[in-house]
Amino acid sequence: MRYIIISILIVAGMPLSAQQTPLKLSLKDCIDIALTHNLSYKSAEMSVNQSRLMEGTSFDVPQTMISLVQTTTDGGGPDNGLKFSQEFDFPTMYIAKHKYLKSETELERRKAEMTKNDIISEVCSLYYSLIYSRDICSIVTAQDSLYEKFCNVAKARYDAGEASRLEWLSARRLWNENKLTLERTLYEHAALMLRLQAALNVDYAVEPIEERLSPIEGYIPEDSINFALTPEGMVADGKLRVAKQNHSLAKQGFMPTLNIGATWQFLIEGFNPYHIDRPRFEKGNFVGFEVGVSVPLLFGAQRAKTRAASKAIEAEELRIAKYKNRQLSEYQMLSDDYASALSSIEYYQNTGLLEAEEMVRLSVVSYELGEIGYEEHASHLEKSFAVRRAYLETVERYNQTIIKLKHIKGEL
Repeated sequence: MRYIIISILIVAGMPLSAQQTPLKLSLKDCIDIALTHNLSYKSAEMSVNQSRLMEGTSFDVPQTMISLVQTTTDGGGPDNGLKFSQEFDFPTMYIAKHKYLKSETELERRKAEMTKNDIISEVCSLYYSLIYSRDICSIVTAQDSLYEKFCNVAKARYDAGEASRLEWLSARRLWNENKLTLERTLYEHAALMLRLQAALNVDYAVEPIEERLSPIEGYIPEDSINFALTPEGMVADGKLRVAKQNHSLAKQGFMPTLNIGATWQFLIEGFNPYHIDRPRFEKGNFVGFEVGVSVPLLFGAQRAKTRAASKAIEAEELRIAKYKNRQLSEYQMLSDDYASALSSIEYYQNTGLLEAEEMVRLSVVSYELGEIGYEEHASHLEKSFAVRRAYLETVERYNQTIIKLKHIKGEL
C-alpha cells in the first residue's frame, strides 16, 4: 500500500510531459531494452560492421591501363597493337595492409564492448538511484504525516490553553517546510525517471520493480585488477596494436612496385597516311609482354612517415601507462569506499534503524501525554528521519560503488 501511495505522489509531482503510468521493469529488463534501443550502442556496432567491410579493400590494385598504339611506318607487330598494363604493390604490402585493417576491426569491436559496458553501468546506476529516490520520497511522505499530526496536536493543545502559540506556529512551520522538501524530492525523482527513459531510448516511463532499496549482495572486490583485462585496457591495447600495424605498413613504402603488361596485334588497315605496305603478322596476335619494377630512389618522405608511425607507438605506450596508473588508483579508492559503506550499513541495520524507530514511537507518545515539549519532540523526529535518510544514502553509496567497481572490470 505504501508503495502505491508513493507512486501516485511521484507521478503527480512529475512535469506534464512525464505524467504517465510507469512501467515496472527489473534491472535485467532495462539492460536488455537499452542494448536493443540505445543509439550509442547501435552506432558502435555499425562501426564494427563498417570496419569489417573495409577489410575487403586490403587487395586494392590500381586500374588496368589499356592503350591502342598505331605507327605509320610499320605493319603487324608490337608497335601496332592493343596494350594492357597493370601495376601491383609488392606482395608484402597487401599482407601488411590486411593485418592493419584487421587490427582496426578488432579495435572497433573492443570499443563496442566498452560502449556496451558503459551503457549497462549507466542503466544500473540510474536504476538503483531511482529506488533510492523513491525511498527518500517515502521517508519525506512519512515525515509529512507525522508533522501533520504534530501540528494538529500542537493546535489542539494551544486551543485548550495547554501550549503557547509559538509551539503551534513552530509545528506548522516544520510541516510546511517538509511539504516543500517533498515537492522537491518528487521532482528530482521524476528527473531520474526521464534520464533512465532517455538511456533506454523508449517513449514510456520506467519504474524499478523492487519495493525498497537494499544493498547489492554477493560482491566482494578483489585486492587489485589486471588493467589489460579491463574494457579500457583492452581498447588501449587495441589502439597500440593498430599503431604497430600502421608502422609495419609504413615500412612497406620502401618496397618496389611491380608492373606487368602484354601487347596483342591490332592493325588498323585503313590507317595508312603514307600508302606503304603495312602487312599483318600472320603467326598470331600475341606480340609481346613487359615486366617492370618501380624502385623508390628518394626515401625522405617515406622515412618521415615511418618515424612518425614509430612515435605513435611510443605515444600509445605512454597513454597505456597513464591509464593504468589512473585506473589502479581509482579502483583502490573505490575499494576503500566500499569497505567504509559496508561498515556503515552493518551499523544501521544492527543498531541505528532500530533506535530511530523506537525514538519516534516514544517521542510521539511522550508528546501526546505532555511529558516532553514541542522542541524536544521536533528534535527527536528530525533525528530519527535523519538516521533513516543517512542509511539510504549509505546504501546508495554502497551500490553505486559496486557498480563503478564492476564497470572498471567489465563485469556488469
